[in-house]
Amino acid sequence: MFFTTFISSEADIERVLSAGNVQEVLIGPELLCRESWLSNEATFTLAKCAVAAGLKPVLVWDVLLPEDTLTQVTRELTRWDFSIFSAIRVQDIGALQWLRETEPAMPLQLIVETGNANLPGLKRWESVLGEALDRLILSYQLPEEKIIAFLNELSVPCEVLGAGPILLFYSPRPLLTPKIEINSGASDWLYAVSSSVESHQREFPTLENTHGTFMYLNKDLFILDKLEALAEAGLHTVRIDLRQVSERPDSAVGIDSLLVAVVAGESRSAQWPKPAFAPFFRRNNTTKQFKKLKPQIHEQRDERCVARVLMGRKPYQMVLWALRDFAPDGTYILALPDGSEVPCGALTFRNMHGVTVDRCIEDQLLITSWVKKCCSGALLLIEGEKFPR
Repeated sequence: MFFTTFISSEADIERVLSAGNVQEVLIGPELLCRESWLSNEATFTLAKCAVAAGLKPVLVWDVLLPEDTLTQVTRELTRWDFSIFSAIRVQDIGALQWLRETEPAMPLQLIVETGNANLPGLKRWESVLGEALDRLILSYQLPEEKIIAFLNELSVPCEVLGAGPILLFYSPRPLLTPKIEINSGASDWLYAVSSSVESHQREFPTLENTHGTFMYLNKDLFILDKLEALAEAGLHTVRIDLRQVSERPDSAVGIDSLLVAVVAGESRSAQWPKPAFAPFFRRNNTTKQFKKLKPQIHEQRDERCVARVLMGRKPYQMVLWALRDFAPDGTYILALPDGSEVPCGALTFRNMHGVTVDRCIEDQLLITSWVKKCCSGALLLIEGEKFPR
């Protein structure tokens, strides 16, 4: 298992060399990387220094671009010589396609942190990209058991975030500029803290630059003390992102001492420069409230359920959609979206031509008499044991 990190200066290269167990470094120009200030020329100069130091530079292209902007950017990139880089890390699918067409021999590292957090999606990318796919950068919201399961099923090397900021929100619009008075000559990077009543006044670090506005959690992610099982499962790379705790012109301040502690088994979240924790690693609880948000009526859609109410015309009739075949000679209950039930007794069903039916067919539209409290989305349940199999 190897480590990688972002660099933006020759001093960062020296720190990485002192750290050990690092084969590659991440370099992003301001044109392509959402948190970089490097010019195109500085990017290539730094990449050459990394190669001279025995490291593999990876070009980071993680901005998401609308089509017109992508066209402008790729027009500039046609003049670039990518051969200095060992791979290109990309998130935008349009950018991915452009790279496949113009640089077919270049290894690609696909960022799937905010999408395809499921095995079928990841395996699909394996199939589509084939040998061009050098690595998948997995979501940091995956629990340990899920990451291990993916590692066992995927043939391509994978990477996870070991320590760094957690992005909560991104917008391509400048959201801080309208709220902050800016002095002339100030940097085009704006830093602020965002809070709200809904978030109980928690202060979230927020950044605005030429690529938009980024809001981060007030605690960083840190799992560097929990990597043993992932290493045994075959995890290829762990990324450490120190950009927000470093000062220009550096991006990897402290990487050397941190990795020495990791290798020695002494690394703890308390050693990280900011408050940090592992909110997703043991279990991702972000979906535990979903059950409470679902209408209670879904719990009643069992073998008794024969039809769903599409509409009603009070007090004359209601229109149903048959969910399965059933005989109309039973007694019925209407299940409402709030979970309550209304007895209906026996009902007579007609088709859309007004003809009474003696057998209701799946997907058939049916008309029957109005039932008090009837509403769209209510379910018709058959009572007793007369439900035909």
